[in-house]
Amino acid sequence: MKPLINYLLLWIAIPYFGYSQDFSEVNTLIKSKNYPGALAQTETIDYNSELEHANILRMQGWLYTKTEQTEHAVTAYEEAYQFFYVNDEIQEAIDVLNRAAILYIKHNAHRQAVNHLKLAVSLDPASDKVKANILYNLGMAYSSLSILDSALVNYETARLIYHDLKNNQSEKFQRHLSDEIDCYLEIANIWYEVENYEKARDQLMAIKISLLPESNNLEQKARVLNDLGNAYFALSNLDDAKTNLYQAYDIKLKLDNPRLLQTSLHILGKIHLGKDSGEYYLKAALSASDNAYDQIEHVDIYRDLLRHYQLSGSPDSTLKYSLAMNDYTSALVDQNRNMEMINARNKILMARTRLDRERKQRLWDEMMIQFIWTGIGLIILCVVLALLLKRYRRIAANEREKSTFLSEENSRIQKSIRYLQQMLNKA
Repeated sequence: MKPLINYLLLWIAIPYFGYSQDFSEVNTLIKSKNYPGALAQTETIDYNSELEHANILRMQGWLYTKTEQTEHAVTAYEEAYQFFYVNDEIQEAIDVLNRAAILYIKHNAHRQAVNHLKLAVSLDPASDKVKANILYNLGMAYSSLSILDSALVNYETARLIYHDLKNNQSEKFQRHLSDEIDCYLEIANIWYEVENYEKARDQLMAIKISLLPESNNLEQKARVLNDLGNAYFALSNLDDAKTNLYQAYDIKLKLDNPRLLQTSLHILGKIHLGKDSGEYYLKAALSASDNAYDQIEHVDIYRDLLRHYQLSGSPDSTLKYSLAMNDYTSALVDQNRNMEMINARNKILMARTRLDRERKQRLWDEMMIQFIWTGIGLIILCVVLALLLKRYRRIAANEREKSTFLSEENSRIQKSIRYLQQMLNKA
């Protein structure tokens, strides 16, 4: 499976923050891998717009991820999405949705991941590379939810995009070839999980014949050969299984990676159960598993080693490894119980974060509604006051006209009276 962290490193945060000299200190702390210090420094940075705020939130999401504060990282990315979206920065909004979805996948919150990734696809990523990455992640989420038809569709769509990119961008040929092989591997893995070993084998053979000769990714070559050997083993074709597993084993020895080495050794041990070589391979796989910290594989190797000693008639070794397996599984149960508690706590924290965000959104919506109604009320009040003022002015004007008229009439009456008095005096 493609490492999830690869995508997180695609948008390393430094280029986004040229608008503030304060980021020179953040950049220095990041370069020295002082992520808590860098995170604290981002809290002191002032921003002058929603886009600047969104970029700071994206940076904080990345730093929260580096400091393993998943719930805070998700919150930061989702808040950044809101700011990017309302400011029509759609490609940036897609980026932070994808980042949040990757964290959801990593912490088994696959339904939330599906929702984020479907939204990201609906926003129409401008970059084919980004679109393919989102579809690949969507395939992972659907696969984890056992919605395998949707997983296959998304993996295949992503594969076709990577195939076109590989042919059209020669300078990035190896990167896109590796991405295409990853999609093929996930498709083959789904067919293997549903026990359609023929289809799994055909997918892996297609990779081996048409793609592996051009690849320089040794780790990926080893995985393809290992998975192909496993498919042949499931089909009881032991000769082809051994051929591919030996090829994978030779590559893995060069890589010095115990986690990769153990899988080939384990399957070779199962092929040779009851034989001396079976004991050799299984013990070597057990040793490699110790170094790789793969607990489930470790228990499976113990179980197959017990079957080997039972088949070869070695009661002392059977008892020895039976006791060792019991001790290991007991310790594993306690450890897994603790991990389940941690995972449950993480899910509760993430759910609490979502509820808190929804509560804040509701409060914001209520405040905006109240603001709108208050504004409407003020507008109505202003209209009423304007009408009253207009009426008052009209009444005042009428009163002034009436007062002027009465004054003029009074003046005429006074003149008439004086005139009559004069006439009376003359008579």
